[in-house]
Amino acid sequence: MNSIFSKKMKFEHGQAVSPLELNAWPGKHNGTFYWLIRKSFTLDILPEKAIISIAADRHYEIYINSKRIISQRNYFNADKYIFSQKHAIKDAFVRDENLIEILIRTDAFKNKNYIYFHPFAWLVLEMIYPGNKKYIATDSTWELAIIENWRTLRTLAITTAHEITKLPSLPESGIMGIPGNLKFSSPVILPPSALPEIYEWTDIPKRKDTHIPKSAISSGTWKAEAESLAFNISEIFTEIDQRAVLKASFDCEEKKTISIAASGFCACKAIFNGACVTERNALPGRDLMRQYNYLSPLCKINAEKGMNILEFHFAPDQREFMKFNAMYSDNPEVAGLWFRTIIHNFPSNSIQWHNGEGKKLVPHIFKGEVQDMIGSKAVNAPLKNLKVSSPPSGFTLTGIDNQYVLFDFGKLKKGKLSFRIDAESPGRIYLAYGFMTEHGAVDCARNGKKAVDIIEVAPGKSFYEAFEDRTFVYLDMLFENFSGKINVSDIRLEENIFLNEKDSFFKSSDELMNGIFSASLRTAQLCCDEIYMDNPEREHAQWLDNTPPNMAAGYYAFGGEMSKVGKVISEYAFNQKEDGQLPGYVPGAWGERIPLQCHMALYFRTVWRHFWYSGDYGMLKNVLPSMSGIISFWNKYRNADGLLENIETIFGDWGIHIYSYAPVTREKSPVGIITAMNAYYLGALKMSGELNRLAGNEKIASEYLQMAETTTVSMKKYLFDDEKGLFRDGAKNKLAERNYSQAANALCALYGVLPEKDGRAVLKKAFTECRPWLDIIPVSPHFCMQTGEALFETGLHKTAYSWIRKGFGPMLNAPAGTLWETWEPYVSHCQGTGSAIVYLLSRYHCGIYPAEPGYAQIGIRPYDCGQKTMRARLNTQFGTIDIDWEKCDSGFDYKLSLPSILQDREIIKATDVKLSVQYK
Repeated sequence: MNSIFSKKMKFEHGQAVSPLELNAWPGKHNGTFYWLIRKSFTLDILPEKAIISIAADRHYEIYINSKRIISQRNYFNADKYIFSQKHAIKDAFVRDENLIEILIRTDAFKNKNYIYFHPFAWLVLEMIYPGNKKYIATDSTWELAIIENWRTLRTLAITTAHEITKLPSLPESGIMGIPGNLKFSSPVILPPSALPEIYEWTDIPKRKDTHIPKSAISSGTWKAEAESLAFNISEIFTEIDQRAVLKASFDCEEKKTISIAASGFCACKAIFNGACVTERNALPGRDLMRQYNYLSPLCKINAEKGMNILEFHFAPDQREFMKFNAMYSDNPEVAGLWFRTIIHNFPSNSIQWHNGEGKKLVPHIFKGEVQDMIGSKAVNAPLKNLKVSSPPSGFTLTGIDNQYVLFDFGKLKKGKLSFRIDAESPGRIYLAYGFMTEHGAVDCARNGKKAVDIIEVAPGKSFYEAFEDRTFVYLDMLFENFSGKINVSDIRLEENIFLNEKDSFFKSSDELMNGIFSASLRTAQLCCDEIYMDNPEREHAQWLDNTPPNMAAGYYAFGGEMSKVGKVISEYAFNQKEDGQLPGYVPGAWGERIPLQCHMALYFRTVWRHFWYSGDYGMLKNVLPSMSGIISFWNKYRNADGLLENIETIFGDWGIHIYSYAPVTREKSPVGIITAMNAYYLGALKMSGELNRLAGNEKIASEYLQMAETTTVSMKKYLFDDEKGLFRDGAKNKLAERNYSQAANALCALYGVLPEKDGRAVLKKAFTECRPWLDIIPVSPHFCMQTGEALFETGLHKTAYSWIRKGFGPMLNAPAGTLWETWEPYVSHCQGTGSAIVYLLSRYHCGIYPAEPGYAQIGIRPYDCGQKTMRARLNTQFGTIDIDWEKCDSGFDYKLSLPSILQDREIIKATDVKLSVQYK
């Protein structure tokens, strides 16, 4: 395989055009920057076919004769280079006059997956005729307009831009709803030397799915407050009987209904005038405790005329967050330590606050903007004048009150949201996106996302389309300042599917596990578009902990995706630093972030696994030097016993990330010897030795394998606790010496620190005998790939199956229908690591794998996991493979249907498998 980075892209026709002179960017621009270039041309004869080659910074839409031909989001344009694309087009031209328009968004901000370049576009349209070609390319004859007063950046949520859009009416708008009265001039021509490096990579969607709402689940009038009150729980918890009470006293002149919003992360009961009205039990989990202190509706109370008493009684568990007080005593955004509340429809300065001892408390005033507080809105429902279409893709509102309609799209969806508007007056629409809903509001502020777009609507008919994908289960549409009638129609979400599951399925005798497999497959699909990503709701970045499980799922569910996986593996190597370290994600803004060593370690298993599934020796030889570079960097920290010592920053898993961040966020202390990191290091040495041997590099292979032997002996000697039968989390580190974690023990077993039998005993104790958090730190879902491989590879297939079932099964009860980042539903509801379940069940439960690289030999070794039957259709790089096995006394009756391309491949099966094979 030749790396896509081995040859730079060179345009043979035209010039790079820009809206700005060099050195004028970003200047005063600090948000999203839209511009349009266009060219009219005449065709006497239509071409047989046409190809567009284009490079642009950054996202673009191409229209020919007012019809959208290409919609490209270049999330793989990052901090070092830009990719060009080739698009085959047809049926776009007409005889006579034609118009090509390119709408471009260049981002004047840095985020986790992007550092801006100077805005530019270079397009070549190649039209092919019999024996002849004609070219149209960007140059000084094109027209260019900067689009002002259309879309402005409202907030950047990690990597997702939410905008304020001024929407013109249809008669006054152009393509995609842009203003129609643009001022055009000649573009600035940029010399090739001013451009970033350009490489060619085109990855188009396999299909497009259109989603419409399943139902309108709530409607009414609404009100949101821009101000909330915050209390540090250290003022609330007292020493008297461990009481924790926050008491609000207020005098009402008349009876009234009051809505209460409170911290989404808290554990308390609301007591009003002596009666319990509701309770919330939602503290962040121990594997990821620090969370954003967002607000959500809690309850409504019916206040009496005269004095009223509202009390919040906090659970003892909330006390443990007081340990954050030293760092966050002045930061109400930290959940658990701070309690926030809004008492709607009542002046806050008329409320007296006290704790359980009667001490008067003065709340911290937390000021924000209405659009950031929509998730805590107060509502009155339902709307009597609401008319919803059937199917529910539109509705009509009348009246002058602020009204809302909340839609359920039925499980998690991702795509470009669009709808049509017909309004009798101007007004504003808020679009709030959520994964959970409560009392007519959505969790649009969870994780600090501020997931709200704003549309300023003109009177008359107009059309809205989000420029970026939006990810949600629930869409809350809130209307403000309208009068008369407003009709919204044709609500839809268009999703680009880059990972095509075709007719893959998994059906065992366990319905719950079938559901988990489907959720994992959907998780993988949602966590991939132009790049693999951490998660679609928060972080559009190609992290090395989330990308490999998604790649692995592809080997069994998405036709292998060999070219994409190979490109990404090469891309990590291409971004390697001079000292040998890899970035934790690519493409990306490297900045000053400390590399995470476990991510570098995961690269080794990613390459190793891909080589076994692809047999791609070209890829292997390209990246082996990068793997050696990482090992050389680590060897700087290798002590006399062959262990890595005092290397920062580890990360590893949300359960043991304490060893990563403590040294770099507080006073520095020696990191010591961290077991998980040394297990990763051991695995890297072993896998690099194996791969170098297969590539013919015997000297390097022998060196690495000899180093691995020394490391293995020392890990057993210094890190294994014979009395407990477990590996400690580390040595020369007081915290790690007293801790034991499932993550460290799983890695030690996976990479063979102990013989398989002894490793199995260690994992049996860690996963079935030890008490989570009391005896051992449990792994989080974030670590499911490594956990599953370790348990299956040591023969604990029933333990692996039970662990998947127990941990991931409850996630199916949540609205998203996808797999989470942590065991609690408070962080990402769709995390790329959840893709691992597809791989684990396909590889071990279905039981087919490459016994030699590239399936030169096909291996069959199923694990029954306590189940009686299994049927599956796996979508591999060779085509679909059908598996149907039944457990019997002697082992497995195993029926296998393979694509005919594999007919000459030898099959190696386990001794307890009775195999029958068909070819199709």
